[in-house]
Amino acid sequence: MVHFSPLQIILVSVIALLAVSLPTWVLWLAGKKVPPALTCAGRRSGFSGSLVLFTATLVFFFLYWVIYTAVDAAQAYRIFQFSSDYAWWQILSPMVPDVLFILCFGYVIVRLTLARKAKVVGEAIAAVWVLGPVASLASFFLYFTNDLNVPGLFSSVIYAVAASFYLALSDRVQLTYGTKRGRKLPPLAIPKKQAN
Repeated sequence: MVHFSPLQIILVSVIALLAVSLPTWVLWLAGKKVPPALTCAGRRSGFSGSLVLFTATLVFFFLYWVIYTAVDAAQAYRIFQFSSDYAWWQILSPMVPDVLFILCFGYVIVRLTLARKAKVVGEAIAAVWVLGPVASLASFFLYFTNDLNVPGLFSSVIYAVAASFYLALSDRVQLTYGTKRGRKLPPLAIPKKQAN
């Protein structure tokens, strides 16, 4: 088992935070230039606040799969170099799900940032379920692995449930993408400033 010193853990955490923060910041700069589909007095809308934080979680997963795919590609390259017992498609086929995950996460991130359509919310909810719990179960049954990663499956279900509730119930999300619920939101009374 590999043991990390506290300094190494802090360094890795800072690098991971920067790796997620920088792309998220660029997405925020691009997303805030696109106006929300709806606005409502007293309610927040637009690509900002909690919506950017949610997108940052998707950026984290996107980067995770980029790294995972790079590791798989390095292993495939090593097999190509040292073994001729396998056909090229047998060597590259394990990378297909990795690439699909990258494309799906990238698609949802771009749509959340730049599109202002109601179906974006449904796409994001579908993505967190399909790329999380459904993919975990599918890999268990399709690849005939011996052990189901129960903690990983449980955490992906918790994330998918939390993300679904956020996307379905957040006023900011509903107004930004112009959902039916967003059109029905009543304006909130804005308190007048009291004169001193």
